[in-house]
Amino acid sequence: MSNNDNDYNVEYNRANAYKEIKYYENKLRKITKEEMADFRRINNLGILYDVNKYPLPETPEVSIITTIHNQAHCIHKAIRSVQNQSLKSVEMIIIDDCSLDNSTETVEKYMKEDERIILIKNEMNEAIMITRNKGIRKAKGKYICILDADDTLVHKDILKYSVQIAEMGNIDVVEFLSGYFRNNVLQGYYHYHGNFGGIIYQPELKTKFYEFKDDENFRAIKCRTVWGKIVKNEIFQKTLDFIPEKYSNDYILGFEDTMITVSMYHIAQSYYLFKQPGYYYTFDERRGRYPIDPNKKCKQKEGIREYDHLKFLQFLIDIYEDNEFYKQVIYHELKAINNYTYSNFKRTIKNHFQWTYSILDGLLNSKYLNQVQKDKIQQIKNDVLENEKNNKK
Repeated sequence: MSNNDNDYNVEYNRANAYKEIKYYENKLRKITKEEMADFRRINNLGILYDVNKYPLPETPEVSIITTIHNQAHCIHKAIRSVQNQSLKSVEMIIIDDCSLDNSTETVEKYMKEDERIILIKNEMNEAIMITRNKGIRKAKGKYICILDADDTLVHKDILKYSVQIAEMGNIDVVEFLSGYFRNNVLQGYYHYHGNFGGIIYQPELKTKFYEFKDDENFRAIKCRTVWGKIVKNEIFQKTLDFIPEKYSNDYILGFEDTMITVSMYHIAQSYYLFKQPGYYYTFDERRGRYPIDPNKKCKQKEGIREYDHLKFLQFLIDIYEDNEFYKQVIYHELKAINNYTYSNFKRTIKNHFQWTYSILDGLLNSKYLNQVQKDKIQQIKNDVLENEKNNKK
Protein backbone atom coordinates (compact mmCIF):
# COMPACT_ATOMS: atom_id res chain seq x y z
CA MET A 1 0.00 0.00 0.00
CA SER A 2 1.38 3.41 -0.96
CA ASN A 3 1.76 6.38 1.36
CA ASN A 4 -1.05 8.10 -0.50
CA ASP A 5 -3.33 5.16 0.26
CA ASN A 6 -2.36 5.31 3.94
CA ASP A 7 -3.05 9.03 4.06
CA TYR A 8 -6.42 8.49 2.41
CA ASN A 9 -7.37 5.77 4.89
CA VAL A 10 -6.38 7.97 7.85
CA GLU A 11 -8.44 10.89 6.58
CA TYR A 12 -11.37 8.59 5.80
CA ASN A 13 -11.33 7.07 9.29
CA ARG A 14 -11.05 10.47 10.91
CA ALA A 15 -13.95 11.84 8.88
CA ASN A 16 -16.10 8.87 9.80
CA ALA A 17 -15.21 9.22 13.48
CA TYR A 18 -16.23 12.88 13.45
CA LYS A 19 -19.44 12.08 11.58
CA GLU A 20 -20.34 9.41 14.14
CA ILE A 21 -19.59 11.72 17.06
CA LYS A 22 -21.66 14.57 15.65
CA TYR A 23 -24.59 12.24 15.00
CA TYR A 24 -24.42 11.05 18.61
CA GLU A 25 -23.94 14.56 20.02
CA ASN A 26 -26.89 15.95 18.07
CA LYS A 27 -29.14 13.29 19.61
CA LEU A 28 -28.32 14.50 23.13
CA ARG A 29 -30.64 17.00 24.71
CA LYS A 30 -28.79 20.10 25.88
CA ILE A 31 -29.10 20.89 29.56
CA THR A 32 -30.80 24.24 30.28
CA LYS A 33 -29.56 26.99 32.55
CA GLU A 34 -32.43 26.23 34.91
CA GLU A 35 -31.40 22.58 35.09
CA MET A 36 -27.80 23.56 35.70
CA ALA A 37 -28.85 25.85 38.52
CA ASP A 38 -31.04 23.10 39.97
CA PHE A 39 -28.25 20.56 39.80
CA ARG A 40 -25.95 23.02 41.52
CA ARG A 41 -28.55 23.54 44.26
CA ILE A 42 -28.79 19.77 44.77
CA ASN A 43 -25.03 19.55 45.04
CA ASN A 44 -24.95 22.44 47.53
CA LEU A 45 -27.59 20.81 49.71
CA GLY A 46 -25.73 17.52 49.63
CA ILE A 47 -28.61 15.51 48.18
CA LEU A 48 -27.63 12.02 47.03
CA TYR A 49 -29.80 10.77 44.16
CA ASP A 50 -28.68 7.16 44.19
CA VAL A 51 -28.23 5.81 47.72
CA ASN A 52 -26.90 2.46 46.48
CA LYS A 53 -23.34 1.73 47.50
CA TYR A 54 -20.97 1.14 44.61
CA PRO A 55 -17.65 -0.68 45.17
CA LEU A 56 -14.32 0.74 44.10
CA PRO A 57 -13.72 -0.75 40.62
CA GLU A 58 -10.37 -2.36 39.88
CA THR A 59 -10.14 -0.46 36.60
CA PRO A 60 -12.43 2.59 36.79
CA GLU A 61 -13.52 4.35 33.63
CA VAL A 62 -12.65 7.76 35.10
CA SER A 63 -10.40 8.91 37.95
CA ILE A 64 -11.53 12.20 39.50
CA ILE A 65 -8.61 14.14 40.99
CA THR A 66 -9.41 16.80 43.62
CA THR A 67 -7.02 18.75 45.84
CA ILE A 68 -8.17 20.46 49.03
CA HIS A 69 -6.61 22.94 51.42
CA ASN A 70 -8.86 24.35 54.15
CA GLN A 71 -12.00 23.75 52.07
CA ALA A 72 -14.22 21.82 54.45
CA HIS A 73 -17.00 24.32 53.72
CA CYS A 74 -17.33 23.30 50.05
CA ILE A 75 -15.79 19.89 49.41
CA HIS A 76 -19.17 18.19 49.97
CA LYS A 77 -20.48 19.83 46.78
CA ALA A 78 -17.70 18.40 44.64
CA ILE A 79 -18.14 14.95 46.19
CA ARG A 80 -21.92 14.92 45.71
CA SER A 81 -21.59 16.05 42.11
CA VAL A 82 -19.40 13.01 41.42
CA GLN A 83 -21.69 10.62 43.31
CA ASN A 84 -24.69 11.92 41.35
CA GLN A 85 -23.04 11.07 38.02
CA SER A 86 -24.75 8.34 36.00
CA LEU A 87 -21.32 6.84 35.32
CA LYS A 88 -20.60 4.80 38.43
CA SER A 89 -17.29 3.23 37.38
CA VAL A 90 -15.20 6.00 38.90
CA GLU A 91 -12.73 6.62 41.66
CA MET A 92 -12.38 9.99 43.40
CA ILE A 93 -8.87 10.66 44.65
CA ILE A 94 -8.82 13.57 47.10
CA ILE A 95 -5.45 14.90 48.22
CA ASP A 96 -5.52 17.04 51.36
CA ASP A 97 -2.65 19.51 51.25
CA CYS A 98 -2.22 19.68 55.03
CA SER A 99 -5.50 21.44 55.87
CA LEU A 100 -5.86 23.13 59.25
CA ASP A 101 -9.66 23.07 59.28
CA ASN A 102 -11.80 19.90 59.33
CA SER A 103 -11.40 19.11 55.62
CA THR A 104 -9.95 15.68 56.36
CA GLU A 105 -12.78 14.76 58.74
CA THR A 106 -15.34 15.92 56.19
CA VAL A 107 -13.89 13.70 53.47
CA GLU A 108 -13.61 10.75 55.85
CA LYS A 109 -17.31 11.07 56.61
CA TYR A 110 -18.12 10.57 52.94
CA MET A 111 -15.63 7.73 52.65
CA LYS A 112 -17.75 5.72 55.09
CA GLU A 113 -20.64 5.73 52.61
CA ASP A 114 -18.59 5.43 49.40
CA GLU A 115 -15.47 3.32 49.06
CA ARG A 116 -14.75 4.88 45.67
CA ILE A 117 -13.41 7.92 47.56
CA ILE A 118 -9.68 7.69 48.28
CA LEU A 119 -7.96 10.15 50.60
CA ILE A 120 -4.26 11.04 50.48
CA LYS A 121 -2.85 13.33 53.18
CA ASN A 122 0.17 15.57 52.80
CA GLU A 123 2.21 15.79 56.02
CA MET A 124 3.30 19.27 55.05
CA ASN A 125 1.87 21.91 52.75
CA GLU A 126 3.23 21.27 49.25
CA ALA A 127 1.02 23.56 47.08
CA ILE A 128 -1.11 22.72 44.08
CA MET A 129 1.40 21.35 41.53
CA ILE A 130 2.98 18.64 43.68
CA THR A 131 -0.32 17.83 45.40
CA ARG A 132 -2.33 17.39 42.21
CA ASN A 133 0.43 15.38 40.54
CA LYS A 134 0.34 12.89 43.43
CA GLY A 135 -3.28 12.14 42.61
CA ILE A 136 -2.65 11.88 38.88
CA ARG A 137 0.19 9.41 39.45
CA LYS A 138 -2.11 7.26 41.63
CA ALA A 139 -5.01 7.25 39.13
CA LYS A 140 -6.13 3.85 37.82
CA GLY A 141 -8.90 5.08 35.52
CA LYS A 142 -8.73 4.92 31.75
CA TYR A 143 -9.48 8.66 31.79
CA ILE A 144 -8.65 11.40 34.27
CA CYS A 145 -10.87 14.36 35.15
CA ILE A 146 -9.64 17.23 37.34
CA LEU A 147 -12.30 18.66 39.66
CA ASP A 148 -11.36 21.54 41.96
CA ALA A 149 -12.66 21.35 45.51
CA ASP A 150 -14.84 24.44 45.15
CA ASP A 151 -16.29 23.43 41.76
CA THR A 152 -18.86 20.83 40.69
CA LEU A 153 -19.96 18.69 37.78
CA VAL A 154 -23.41 19.92 36.76
CA HIS A 155 -24.74 17.42 34.28
CA LYS A 156 -25.40 13.92 35.59
CA ASP A 157 -24.36 12.34 32.27
CA ILE A 158 -21.36 14.52 31.41
CA LEU A 159 -18.74 11.89 32.27
CA LYS A 160 -20.68 9.10 30.54
CA TYR A 161 -21.20 11.15 27.37
CA SER A 162 -17.59 12.37 27.28
CA VAL A 163 -16.21 8.85 27.66
CA GLN A 164 -18.49 7.61 24.86
CA ILE A 165 -17.27 10.37 22.54
CA ALA A 166 -13.63 9.65 23.42
CA GLU A 167 -14.16 5.96 22.66
CA MET A 168 -15.97 6.64 19.37
CA GLY A 169 -13.17 8.69 17.93
CA ASN A 170 -10.20 7.37 19.94
CA ILE A 171 -9.75 10.92 21.23
CA ASP A 172 -7.13 11.79 23.84
CA VAL A 173 -8.79 14.92 25.26
CA VAL A 174 -12.53 15.62 25.33
CA GLU A 175 -13.41 18.99 26.78
CA PHE A 176 -16.92 20.09 27.74
CA LEU A 177 -18.36 23.53 28.37
CA SER A 178 -18.15 25.20 31.76
CA GLY A 179 -20.50 27.60 33.46
CA TYR A 180 -19.38 30.16 35.99
CA PHE A 181 -21.31 31.30 38.99
CA ARG A 182 -20.92 34.62 40.77
CA ASN A 183 -23.06 36.23 43.48
CA ASN A 184 -25.48 33.31 43.24
CA VAL A 185 -26.18 34.03 39.58
CA LEU A 186 -25.25 31.80 36.65
CA GLN A 187 -23.27 34.04 34.32
CA GLY A 188 -23.31 31.67 31.37
CA TYR A 189 -21.23 29.01 29.68
CA TYR A 190 -17.70 29.46 28.52
CA HIS A 191 -14.57 27.80 27.32
CA TYR A 192 -11.26 29.22 26.19
CA HIS A 193 -10.70 27.60 22.87
CA GLY A 194 -12.83 29.35 20.31
CA ASN A 195 -15.97 28.18 18.61
CA PHE A 196 -14.32 25.61 16.39
CA GLY A 197 -15.64 22.21 15.44
CA GLY A 198 -14.26 18.88 14.45
CA ILE A 199 -11.51 16.74 15.92
CA ILE A 200 -8.16 18.50 16.13
CA TYR A 201 -5.10 16.35 15.43
CA GLN A 202 -1.38 16.90 15.56
CA PRO A 203 0.54 18.85 14.43
CA GLU A 204 -2.23 21.48 14.47
CA LEU A 205 -2.95 20.70 18.12
CA LYS A 206 0.38 22.18 19.24
CA THR A 207 -0.53 25.65 18.01
CA LYS A 208 -4.34 25.68 17.93
CA PHE A 209 -4.84 27.33 21.31
CA TYR A 210 -2.79 30.46 20.76
CA GLU A 211 -3.73 33.88 19.46
CA PHE A 212 -1.75 37.09 19.15
CA LYS A 213 -3.24 40.55 19.58
CA ASP A 214 -1.82 43.97 20.44
CA ASP A 215 -4.13 44.40 23.43
CA GLU A 216 -1.96 44.88 26.54
CA ASN A 217 -4.18 42.55 28.57
CA PHE A 218 -4.34 39.82 25.97
CA ARG A 219 -2.87 36.45 26.86
CA ALA A 220 -1.47 34.52 23.92
CA ILE A 221 -2.22 31.12 25.47
CA LYS A 222 -5.91 30.30 25.60
CA CYS A 223 -5.68 26.70 26.86
CA ARG A 224 -5.32 27.54 30.53
CA THR A 225 -7.64 25.28 32.50
CA VAL A 226 -6.85 21.68 33.32
CA TRP A 227 -10.41 21.08 34.57
CA GLY A 228 -13.59 20.71 32.51
CA LYS A 229 -12.32 17.80 30.41
CA ILE A 230 -11.43 14.13 30.44
CA VAL A 231 -7.96 13.04 29.38
CA LYS A 232 -6.60 9.59 28.67
CA ASN A 233 -4.59 8.45 31.67
CA GLU A 234 -1.55 7.58 29.56
CA ILE A 235 -1.59 11.07 28.02
CA PHE A 236 -1.71 12.70 31.45
CA GLN A 237 1.20 10.56 32.68
CA LYS A 238 3.28 11.48 29.62
CA THR A 239 2.34 15.12 30.15
CA LEU A 240 3.75 15.09 33.67
CA ASP A 241 6.89 13.41 32.34
CA PHE A 242 7.19 16.18 29.73
CA ILE A 243 7.24 18.96 32.35
CA PRO A 244 10.80 19.59 33.60
CA GLU A 245 11.34 18.18 37.10
CA LYS A 246 12.25 21.56 38.59
CA TYR A 247 8.65 22.67 37.94
CA SER A 248 6.73 19.46 38.64
CA ASN A 249 8.48 19.07 42.02
CA ASP A 250 8.44 22.75 42.96
CA TYR A 251 6.26 24.67 45.39
CA ILE A 252 3.99 26.27 42.80
CA LEU A 253 0.91 28.26 43.78
CA GLY A 254 -0.22 29.39 40.36
CA PHE A 255 0.13 28.81 36.60
CA GLU A 256 0.19 25.05 37.18
CA ASP A 257 -2.93 24.73 35.00
CA THR A 258 -1.21 26.44 32.10
CA MET A 259 2.00 24.46 32.48
CA ILE A 260 0.01 21.24 32.31
CA THR A 261 -2.27 22.19 29.43
CA VAL A 262 0.52 23.67 27.31
CA SER A 263 2.44 20.44 27.80
CA MET A 264 -0.65 18.29 27.22
CA TYR A 265 -1.27 19.77 23.79
CA HIS A 266 2.24 18.78 22.81
CA ILE A 267 1.69 15.19 23.95
CA ALA A 268 -1.95 14.50 23.00
CA GLN A 269 -2.65 13.44 19.44
CA SER A 270 -6.32 14.43 19.28
CA TYR A 271 -8.78 16.82 20.92
CA TYR A 272 -12.53 17.38 20.73
CA LEU A 273 -14.72 20.14 22.17
CA PHE A 274 -18.01 18.60 23.29
CA LYS A 275 -20.45 21.52 23.32
CA GLN A 276 -22.42 20.37 26.32
CA PRO A 277 -22.25 22.23 29.66
CA GLY A 278 -20.89 19.99 32.37
CA TYR A 279 -18.74 21.92 34.84
CA TYR A 280 -19.40 24.73 37.31
CA TYR A 281 -16.56 27.08 38.09
CA THR A 282 -17.42 29.29 41.02
CA PHE A 283 -15.93 32.55 42.25
CA ASP A 284 -17.78 32.51 45.56
CA GLU A 285 -16.25 29.66 47.54
CA ARG A 286 -13.26 31.65 48.74
CA ARG A 287 -15.58 33.27 51.25
CA GLY A 288 -16.89 31.92 54.53
CA ARG A 289 -14.29 29.25 55.18
CA TYR A 290 -14.47 27.30 58.40
CA PRO A 291 -12.19 28.57 61.21
CA ILE A 292 -8.76 27.05 61.55
CA ASP A 293 -8.43 24.49 64.35
CA PRO A 294 -5.77 25.84 66.79
CA ASN A 295 -4.88 22.26 67.78
CA LYS A 296 -3.85 21.31 64.26
CA LYS A 297 -0.29 21.83 63.20
CA CYS A 298 1.15 21.82 59.71
CA LYS A 299 4.50 22.84 58.35
CA GLN A 300 3.53 25.59 55.96
CA LYS A 301 5.81 26.84 53.23
CA GLU A 302 5.66 30.52 52.48
CA GLY A 303 5.19 31.21 48.82
CA ILE A 304 4.52 34.32 46.79
CA ARG A 305 2.08 33.68 43.99
CA GLU A 306 3.55 36.37 41.75
CA TYR A 307 6.87 34.49 41.81
CA ASP A 308 5.17 31.84 39.69
CA HIS A 309 4.86 34.30 36.81
CA LEU A 310 8.63 34.24 36.43
CA LYS A 311 8.70 30.46 36.77
CA PHE A 312 6.06 30.21 34.09
CA LEU A 313 7.95 32.41 31.63
CA GLN A 314 11.10 30.38 32.25
CA PHE A 315 9.06 27.22 31.72
CA LEU A 316 7.97 28.46 28.28
CA ILE A 317 11.58 29.19 27.39
CA ASP A 318 12.69 25.75 28.59
CA ILE A 319 10.16 23.69 26.63
CA TYR A 320 9.73 25.67 23.42
CA GLU A 321 12.12 25.30 20.54
CA ASP A 322 13.68 28.50 19.34
CA ASN A 323 11.38 29.57 16.54
CA GLU A 324 9.33 32.59 15.65
CA PHE A 325 5.95 31.27 16.75
CA TYR A 326 6.97 30.38 20.30
CA LYS A 327 8.99 33.55 20.80
CA GLN A 328 5.77 35.41 19.99
CA VAL A 329 3.98 33.36 22.65
CA ILE A 330 6.57 34.31 25.28
CA TYR A 331 6.51 37.96 24.26
CA HIS A 332 2.73 38.30 24.50
CA GLU A 333 2.60 36.41 27.79
CA LEU A 334 5.29 38.61 29.33
CA LYS A 335 3.64 41.78 28.09
CA ALA A 336 0.28 40.83 29.56
CA ILE A 337 1.79 39.75 32.89
CA ASN A 338 3.69 43.01 33.12
CA ASN A 339 0.55 45.02 32.53
CA TYR A 340 -1.33 43.78 35.57
CA THR A 341 1.03 42.00 37.96
CA TYR A 342 4.67 42.87 37.41
CA SER A 343 4.46 45.98 39.57
CA ASN A 344 3.34 43.82 42.50
CA PHE A 345 6.00 41.16 42.49
CA LYS A 346 8.82 43.53 41.62
CA ARG A 347 8.32 45.07 45.06
CA THR A 348 7.91 41.87 47.03
CA ILE A 349 10.34 39.28 45.69
CA LYS A 350 14.00 39.43 46.60
CA ASN A 351 16.89 38.21 44.47
CA HIS A 352 14.83 37.72 41.33
CA PHE A 353 16.12 40.63 39.27
CA GLN A 354 18.90 38.75 37.50
CA TRP A 355 16.42 36.05 36.53
CA THR A 356 14.08 38.71 35.14
CA TYR A 357 16.94 40.24 33.17
CA SER A 358 17.83 36.92 31.57
CA ILE A 359 14.26 36.48 30.33
CA LEU A 360 14.03 40.05 29.05
CA ASP A 361 17.48 39.97 27.45
CA GLY A 362 16.65 36.70 25.74
CA LEU A 363 13.73 38.40 24.03
CA LEU A 364 15.70 41.57 23.26
CA ASN A 365 18.33 39.49 21.47
CA SER A 366 15.82 37.37 19.59
CA LYS A 367 15.82 37.58 15.82
CA TYR A 368 12.11 36.70 15.88
CA LEU A 369 10.78 39.93 17.42
CA ASN A 370 10.36 43.17 15.49
CA GLN A 371 11.66 46.53 16.70
CA VAL A 372 8.32 47.68 18.10
CA GLN A 373 8.14 44.57 20.24
CA LYS A 374 11.74 44.96 21.38
CA ASP A 375 11.04 48.56 22.35
CA LYS A 376 8.21 47.30 24.54
CA ILE A 377 10.51 44.76 26.19
CA GLN A 378 13.15 47.45 26.73
CA GLN A 379 10.54 49.63 28.41
CA ILE A 380 9.64 46.78 30.78
CA LYS A 381 13.33 46.23 31.54
CA ASN A 382 13.82 49.92 32.29
CA ASP A 383 10.90 49.78 34.71
CA VAL A 384 12.44 46.76 36.46
CA LEU A 385 15.79 48.57 36.76
CA GLU A 386 14.14 51.67 38.16
CA ASN A 387 12.19 49.62 40.66
CA GLU A 388 15.35 47.84 41.82
CA LYS A 389 17.05 51.16 42.42
CA ASN A 390 14.09 52.37 44.48
CA ASN A 391 14.10 49.18 46.56
CA LYS A 392 17.76 49.69 47.44
CA LYS A 393 17.18 53.21 48.74
